[in-house]
Amino acid sequence: MSVVWGNDTVLLLIELYESRDLLWDTSHRDYRNKIKKNDAWEEIAKALKLPRKEIETKVHTLRSQFVRERKKVKSSKTTGSGREDVKSSAWFAYDAMKFLLKGATTSGSLDTLDTNSPQSQNTISSPDEDVVLQSQSSVPEFQSLVAISILYSLKFI
Repeated sequence: MSVVWGNDTVLLLIELYESRDLLWDTSHRDYRNKIKKNDAWEEIAKALKLPRKEIETKVHTLRSQFVRERKKVKSSKTTGSGREDVKSSAWFAYDAMKFLLKGATTSGSLDTLDTNSPQSQNTISSPDEDVVLQSQSSVPEFQSLVAISILYSLKFI
Protein backbone atom coordinates (compact mmCIF):
# COMPACT_ATOMS: atom_id res chain seq x y z
CA MET A 1 0.00 0.00 0.00
CA SER A 2 1.47 3.32 -1.06
CA VAL A 3 0.86 6.44 1.00
CA VAL A 4 -0.30 9.65 -0.66
CA TRP A 5 1.90 12.42 0.71
CA GLY A 6 0.50 15.95 1.01
CA ASN A 7 2.78 18.95 1.45
CA ASP A 8 1.75 19.39 5.09
CA THR A 9 2.50 15.76 5.90
CA VAL A 10 5.86 15.97 4.13
CA LEU A 11 6.79 19.11 6.08
CA LEU A 12 5.78 17.40 9.34
CA LEU A 13 7.91 14.39 8.40
CA ILE A 14 10.87 16.68 7.70
CA GLU A 15 10.39 18.39 11.07
CA LEU A 16 10.28 15.06 12.90
CA TYR A 17 13.33 13.82 10.98
CA GLU A 18 15.26 17.01 11.74
CA SER A 19 14.51 16.73 15.46
CA ARG A 20 16.19 13.30 15.53
CA ASP A 21 19.64 14.38 14.42
CA LEU A 22 21.18 10.98 15.08
CA LEU A 23 19.44 9.89 11.85
CA TRP A 24 21.17 12.43 9.62
CA ASP A 25 24.04 14.16 11.46
CA THR A 26 27.19 12.09 10.96
CA SER A 27 28.90 13.93 13.83
CA HIS A 28 26.20 12.89 16.34
CA ARG A 29 27.62 10.50 18.93
CA ASP A 30 24.80 7.98 18.32
CA TYR A 31 24.85 8.18 14.51
CA ARG A 32 26.26 4.64 14.25
CA ASN A 33 24.04 3.20 16.99
CA LYS A 34 21.57 1.03 15.07
CA ILE A 35 19.35 0.42 18.09
CA LYS A 36 18.87 4.13 18.80
CA LYS A 37 18.35 4.86 15.10
CA ASN A 38 15.75 2.11 14.93
CA ASP A 39 13.95 3.65 17.92
CA ALA A 40 14.01 7.09 16.27
CA TRP A 41 12.48 5.71 13.05
CA GLU A 42 9.79 3.94 15.10
CA GLU A 43 8.98 7.19 16.95
CA ILE A 44 8.50 9.01 13.65
CA ALA A 45 6.33 6.19 12.29
CA LYS A 46 4.19 6.23 15.43
CA ALA A 47 3.81 10.04 15.34
CA LEU A 48 2.69 9.98 11.70
CA LYS A 49 0.70 6.73 12.08
CA LEU A 50 2.36 5.39 8.95
CA PRO A 51 4.46 2.30 8.22
CA ARG A 52 8.14 2.78 8.98
CA LYS A 53 9.17 1.46 5.55
CA GLU A 54 7.04 4.15 3.84
CA ILE A 55 8.63 6.85 6.00
CA GLU A 56 12.19 5.69 5.35
CA THR A 57 11.48 5.51 1.61
CA LYS A 58 9.99 9.01 1.63
CA VAL A 59 12.96 10.44 3.54
CA HIS A 60 15.33 8.85 1.04
CA THR A 61 13.34 10.40 -1.82
CA LEU A 62 13.28 13.81 -0.12
CA ARG A 63 17.02 13.73 0.49
CA SER A 64 17.65 12.82 -3.15
CA GLN A 65 15.42 15.67 -4.34
CA PHE A 66 17.16 18.08 -1.97
CA VAL A 67 20.57 17.13 -3.40
CA ARG A 68 19.27 17.70 -6.95
CA GLU A 69 17.82 21.08 -6.00
CA ARG A 70 21.03 22.07 -4.20
CA LYS A 71 23.06 21.22 -7.31
CA LYS A 72 20.79 23.43 -9.43
CA VAL A 73 21.26 26.34 -7.03
CA LYS A 74 25.02 25.79 -6.82
CA SER A 75 25.40 25.49 -10.61
CA SER A 76 23.74 28.88 -11.06
CA LYS A 77 26.67 30.38 -9.10
CA THR A 78 29.17 30.59 -11.95
CA THR A 79 32.18 32.88 -12.11
CA GLY A 80 31.09 36.37 -13.07
CA SER A 81 27.48 35.85 -11.98
CA GLY A 82 25.76 38.54 -9.99
CA ARG A 83 23.31 37.93 -7.17
CA GLU A 84 20.41 38.42 -9.59
CA ASP A 85 21.74 35.55 -11.73
CA VAL A 86 21.75 33.06 -8.84
CA LYS A 87 18.66 30.87 -8.88
CA SER A 88 16.82 29.79 -5.77
CA SER A 89 14.86 26.59 -5.51
CA ALA A 90 11.12 26.69 -6.06
CA TRP A 91 10.68 23.26 -4.42
CA PHE A 92 8.40 23.65 -1.39
CA ALA A 93 10.60 21.58 0.95
CA TYR A 94 13.99 23.06 0.03
CA ASP A 95 14.25 25.53 2.90
CA ALA A 96 12.89 23.01 5.40
CA MET A 97 15.67 20.57 4.47
CA LYS A 98 18.60 22.98 4.72
CA PHE A 99 19.35 21.52 8.15
CA LEU A 100 21.06 18.68 6.26
CA LEU A 101 23.84 21.11 5.38
CA LYS A 102 24.95 21.31 9.02
CA GLY A 103 28.44 19.97 9.49
CA ALA A 104 29.36 20.11 5.82
CA THR A 105 33.04 19.99 5.00
CA THR A 106 34.88 22.61 2.98
CA SER A 107 36.42 22.05 -0.41
CA GLY A 108 38.68 25.09 -0.26
CA SER A 109 37.21 27.12 -3.14
CA LEU A 110 36.09 30.67 -2.50
CA ASP A 111 32.39 31.47 -2.98
CA THR A 112 31.61 35.16 -3.40
CA LEU A 113 27.98 34.56 -4.32
CA ASP A 114 26.62 33.19 -1.04
CA THR A 115 23.22 34.87 -1.09
CA ASN A 116 22.37 33.68 2.42
CA SER A 117 25.25 35.40 4.17
CA PRO A 118 25.91 39.11 4.62
CA GLN A 119 29.58 38.12 4.86
CA SER A 120 29.67 36.70 1.34
CA GLN A 121 33.35 37.61 0.99
CA ASN A 122 34.17 35.42 4.02
CA THR A 123 32.85 32.10 2.76
CA ILE A 124 34.36 28.95 1.40
CA SER A 125 32.23 26.92 -0.98
CA SER A 126 31.67 23.27 -0.17
CA PRO A 127 29.82 20.45 -1.90
CA ASP A 128 27.00 20.69 0.62
CA GLU A 129 27.02 24.21 2.06
CA ASP A 130 28.97 27.40 2.45
CA VAL A 131 30.96 27.55 5.67
CA VAL A 132 31.57 31.01 7.10
CA LEU A 133 35.11 31.74 8.23
CA GLN A 134 35.76 33.58 11.49
CA SER A 135 37.26 36.68 9.88
CA GLN A 136 38.72 38.01 6.64
CA SER A 137 42.24 37.60 8.07
CA SER A 138 41.76 33.84 8.40
CA VAL A 139 41.47 33.37 4.61
CA PRO A 140 45.25 33.69 3.94
CA GLU A 141 45.99 31.51 6.99
CA PHE A 142 43.60 28.86 5.72
CA GLN A 143 45.13 28.99 2.24
CA SER A 144 48.62 28.64 3.72
CA LEU A 145 47.53 25.62 5.74
CA VAL A 146 46.00 24.04 2.66
CA ALA A 147 49.18 24.67 0.64
CA ILE A 148 51.36 23.20 3.40
CA SER A 149 49.17 20.10 3.72
CA ILE A 150 49.27 19.58 -0.08
CA LEU A 151 53.05 19.93 -0.18
CA TYR A 152 53.38 17.61 2.79
CA SER A 153 51.16 14.99 1.16
CA LEU A 154 53.25 15.22 -2.01
CA LYS A 155 56.43 14.76 0.07
CA PHE A 156 57.88 18.18 -0.84
CA ILE A 157 58.42 19.08 2.81
